[in-house]
Amino acid sequence: MPEALVGIKCSVIMDVGRELPEYKTEMKWDSLSSIPLVTCYIPSEAGKTFQVKVEAPALHYQHWAFDLSLDDSSVVVPQSAMPASYGNVAVLSEDLVGPTSSRTFQFSNIQRTVEDRYLLQMMIPRNVSNRLGEIELRICSVDGFAMASSRESRAHRWSNAQSVGRIHERAKKAMDHCIDFGEPRFFRPGLWAIPFGKRHQATVIFKYRTIDLLVADNIAPRSVLPLPKHGIKYTPRTMMSCGTRPPRYNRASVSGGKRKLEIVEIELDSEGEELVFSETEEEIQLKARLAEIMAQKRSRRKRIKREPDDSTLPSTSLSREILDLTHLSD
Repeated sequence: MPEALVGIKCSVIMDVGRELPEYKTEMKWDSLSSIPLVTCYIPSEAGKTFQVKVEAPALHYQHWAFDLSLDDSSVVVPQSAMPASYGNVAVLSEDLVGPTSSRTFQFSNIQRTVEDRYLLQMMIPRNVSNRLGEIELRICSVDGFAMASSRESRAHRWSNAQSVGRIHERAKKAMDHCIDFGEPRFFRPGLWAIPFGKRHQATVIFKYRTIDLLVADNIAPRSVLPLPKHGIKYTPRTMMSCGTRPPRYNRASVSGGKRKLEIVEIELDSEGEELVFSETEEEIQLKARLAEIMAQKRSRRKRIKREPDDSTLPSTSLSREILDLTHLSD
């Protein structure tokens, strides 16, 4: 959970209560405004809804307000105010598109196209594709709030943010996801807190990417990739048990009238999760096993099959004398 210098903690929650991990969290000062800027990377999943959670200290005596931008498009969030001593958690979860309708935030697959109009957008210095893949939260301190009904026009403006959806295939930004919005749903009108005396204090930017891209760019460790559900299968020629647990044999499968046996080697860590040897460890194990087999082969004596000796032949009752049987022919 990134924390700005003002003591505010922020995180992105996907689905119901699942807080996304952050990678490569960095903080620097904006060169123009001298305002702290916190950046980090988070994994995204297409089709999943998400929320931005903001948490202040338990006892805070400062009024706060938050501005949210998704892919460089500002959205109107009804829960963006945090009065002093009136709760310390704000969840930004929906975009207000009318006096009684709102829509949720969600990740979506991005489409690439060859249409010329998308190619022209790339030539604009500040276009949406340059800020694609960013969830920007601006943290502001305010002097106070004026309460008004959400139906009043002076309370706020309605959002007209649109999803990027498509970019040109020649865009240099390596992106697979973008931010989309759910279908409009009913929003119960109520009181709206209008901040005054607003001062920008800090900015937090969540850069969302697919988990495969984060691992490929060495931002997230390879261990976060999901393992196969049933481990990795090896043939008996290439798989040898080198752990403390014996190999587990799967049920033999029948293919073309022949039975083929597969061996699955699975280790369990302290938490009961399945672990599978990496390629480097497997090569080491194979080399060690090969050296052991060669050593046994050299130490094995060469066996020679000997012909049986006459002394070893079993004795018979026949005499060794020569008998003359010629007189029997007369």
